[in-house]
Amino acid sequence: MTGEHTAMTFLVVDDDSIFHFLVIKMLARIGIQAEAVRTASSGKEALDLIVESRLSGTPLPDFILLDLNMPIMGGFAFLEACRKLPEKLPDTLKIAIISSSLDKRDQDRALQLGARYFLIKPVTEVDLQVILDA
Repeated sequence: MTGEHTAMTFLVVDDDSIFHFLVIKMLARIGIQAEAVRTASSGKEALDLIVESRLSGTPLPDFILLDLNMPIMGGFAFLEACRKLPEKLPDTLKIAIISSSLDKRDQDRALQLGARYFLIKPVTEVDLQVILDA
């Protein structure tokens, strides 16, 4: 565990509440408090949180862990919608795609749309530590 990560904030975007729970537990084991983690169950909900943060002046999360396949708005649609926001997301905001897809085209497209990392489910503590240390 490295202390520099303790102040980081996260938004976990996945339609599976069990995944939310597991990620919060893994992050806690590497020093991120549960209070620093928000969750959303769709890309639409996450986009609403981003827009709300912008309008209210509250800080954006440092990291977004984003599932590709979700109802309402999936990860690709979320990334595309973020690119169309009037004020682009800061480069300091890191987006990691979380997916069960092994398709290289999905990885390439996600990185093209602004994701910085592409993690294959099941995500481990080691995966999270690696992207935090990158």
